Amino acid sequence: MRIVVMAPGIWVQMEKRGSKQELAADAYNCCFHQNALCTG
Repeated sequence: MRIVVMAPGIWVQMEKRGSKQELAADAYNCCFHQNALCTG
């Protein structure tokens, strides 16, 4: 799994290239490591 630092537009890119399971894994990693940047 990869750690994603959220920024404007990243959610759309993730949704387009990844499955929901992958998106959830990325979101979990992001929120765990970069909680303040991953709220939506």
